[in-house]
Amino acid sequence: SNKGRIIKIPSINSEEWDIAQNWLESEKLVNAKSISVGSSIRIINRDNKIDHYYRGDYQSTINPNISPAIKNLKTISSPTNSSHIYLLEPSQKRIIILDDKGDLVKQLTSENFDQLLDFDVSDNGKTIWLLDNNKIYKIEI
Repeated sequence: SNKGRIIKIPSINSEEWDIAQNWLESEKLVNAKSISVGSSIRIINRDNKIDHYYRGDYQSTINPNISPAIKNLKTISSPTNSSHIYLLEPSQKRIIILDDKGDLVKQLTSENFDQLLDFDVSDNGKTIWLLDNNKIYKIEI
């Protein structure tokens, strides 16, 4: 993220990899916080906005307008079989779910979340596994 590049390493077969290629380079990628690769690439940039790329071409930037306002996003996920974007914001003890245009679908919060570290979303987008300190929560949406 400090050089603003995404490197692509194509597979030759199940055991061999081709030469690394500079796939995407942009000033917008410098100091990016998190990247999600699915049918598109979505990146949390340094300003907590979400840049959307498709086949290496910039498409749009989403600036979620939600309440409470976003302070510090950590992780993004956008599963291939889901039309939603999932964001982890530990400082506000929440997972934010947006549609692909950036409109709020749902927020999941709990005072029981002590130290949100990471999360994963099922391929169909209906289950979230949330790592909180030494606990794992399974959340059905």
